[in-house]
Amino acid sequence: MRFTTAGVVIFAVVGACADPQAATEACPSQFVAHVQDVPGVAMDVPPEPRPWDTSATALEQVIAQRDGHAVVAFKAPDSARALKTGRRAAVPASAIEQGFDLLAAHCVAVLDYWGLIGAAHVRMPPGAPTAIRDNDLVDYIEPRQWGSVQGSGRAFSETVAAR
Repeated sequence: MRFTTAGVVIFAVVGACADPQAATEACPSQFVAHVQDVPGVAMDVPPEPRPWDTSATALEQVIAQRDGHAVVAFKAPDSARALKTGRRAAVPASAIEQGFDLLAAHCVAVLDYWGLIGAAHVRMPPGAPTAIRDNDLVDYIEPRQWGSVQGSGRAFSETVAAR
């Protein structure tokens, strides 16, 4: 029996669709962004580690509480993590592109990309934070933060609509 390339592709698609779990857990389409190298910068680190900085369980819980919304910052594979050094090393565009591929492989939906800092606002399924947190392309993962900004003697709340 001879299979053509199109026949193999059709067989793979039909086979995937026949699996109800695979059909309901389809990954989002891959995010496409124009990425550039990100320069290194000094970074303010928390005075004490936050629970999600040291515990995979706490990371999973806090991201689940935020409906899967998180921030993932990318790094070069050979760079130290910023939370340990207080400095984010320069991140080449190639590492960011590999980081997007890593997220797609774990069904993480990229909602926005902040090119100036080499980080993405994402929505993660359960298990994804733990699966990628120790990858050499990930600088840090933290829950999506909502905060206030002080300026001109007045405080105002920052509101960002989730997509």
